[in-house]
Amino acid sequence: LPSRQTRPWVLICAICLDFFTDPVILGCGHNFCRSCITRSWEKQENRSCPECRQVTQRVMCDLKQREEEVLLRMETNLREIQCKLDSVEQELSELQTQMGKDALTFLQVKR
Repeated sequence: LPSRQTRPWVLICAICLDFFTDPVILGCGHNFCRSCITRSWEKQENRSCPECRQVTQRVMCDLKQREEEVLLRMETNLREIQCKLDSVEQELSELQTQMGKDALTFLQVKR
């Protein structure tokens, strides 16, 4: 089965059934138009998701804010990977230098 992200209707708000306008994401992971979820919650005592009915403890999060958080984590991960790569390259360089010395020593002894 295709994941939710590969389905064409993933960009459609489940409340207004139109493309997202000022989309927000709830703590449960479902997305809605900001105005749609706000109107929906005005009619409720508890703030539950219209799709899964999970009561939302977490405040709505702008998708832009979520995107920035993901990008920041990606940048941090890339920096960590780059540091590890630099370390491996340094070790490789040292090994190549040592192998070159060992090859010279071997050739000199063989003569």
